[in-house]
Amino acid sequence: MGLPAWVYRHPEMYRRECERILSRAWQPVCHVSQIPVPGQYCRLDFLGTPLVVVRGEEGEVRGFQNVCRHRGARVLDGDSPDGLGRALDGRMRCPYHAWCYGLDGRLESFPAREQYPGLDLAAHGLAPVATETWRGFVFVRLVDEGPSVAARFAPWAARIDPYRWESLQPLGRVTLRERRVNWKLLVENYVDTLHVGVAHPGLRRLTGRRYRLEVAGDVLHLHAGVEAGPGASPLEQLYCRTLPAMPHLSDEETSSRRYYLAWPNVAFDNYPEQ
Repeated sequence: MGLPAWVYRHPEMYRRECERILSRAWQPVCHVSQIPVPGQYCRLDFLGTPLVVVRGEEGEVRGFQNVCRHRGARVLDGDSPDGLGRALDGRMRCPYHAWCYGLDGRLESFPAREQYPGLDLAAHGLAPVATETWRGFVFVRLVDEGPSVAARFAPWAARIDPYRWESLQPLGRVTLRERRVNWKLLVENYVDTLHVGVAHPGLRRLTGRRYRLEVAGDVLHLHAGVEAGPGASPLEQLYCRTLPAMPHLSDEETSSRRYYLAWPNVAFDNYPEQ
């Protein structure tokens, strides 16, 4: 049986979930391959807070609230045509009053400085947020409480290691597709393997009834091998025949689909070819 309907739409329930669960959960912003050059950045608005991760001069990646300390304007906005943002001249410049921040978040300069006697630049840098890079993915969280991303996925490290997520490269422009759904539906969909045969008949023909669900800590792992079994369409047979050879993967790993859901709302879908 499902949860009562009101818990998906009640404003007070959602407010408490944001405060007690979502604000303490790590959120992926991008992969390091998306910000390879110092000054490049990726943005995420989460729970009403504008966030940004920036590649620094020494190659480190830091996360900040994307909010100017002067009048609260968004400092970085938009993306370049290839989907990669770039801070100008190694600085992040607020478009409202031209307050300028270094790639490390420090306030470096602003116009009419003589009108702000005694202002401590060191105390007015961009507000940092907890940031962690794991397997090439850059995460942030608003409230820095609880285990690291690496600690949460530790039970599955041996399963994930061979796939070399840290060396992934995007096949095209990475985009966000927003959906007006409650986050709990994502969790329910992942733990429900019964829907595959009905909602994904092609996937069922590739995996048969081999889907398995395992749980360790607060990370769910679903996995199944794929093969062109009886009834597979020509396209599905072609898919299985053309899976790329990967010398660093075993035969089982090359032909497996693996899904990881980290409570409450972050999922990684690991297919044989991507």
